[in-house]
Amino acid sequence: MSPSGSPDEIAARLTEHHRAGADHVAVQVVTDSFDTFARQTWRHLAPELLSV
Repeated sequence: MSPSGSPDEIAARLTEHHRAGADHVAVQVVTDSFDTFARQTWRHLAPELLSV
């Protein structure tokens, strides 16, 4: 399963996995180009992911 959407939608999906019993969930940022660095996307996701 590959969650996508806004940071709050992604956090909601991760919360669903945790409530279902997951104790580990991998998150990977995928960009459109190999030349695009994902740091900005991680910065947008970090506050939501840390609150899960």
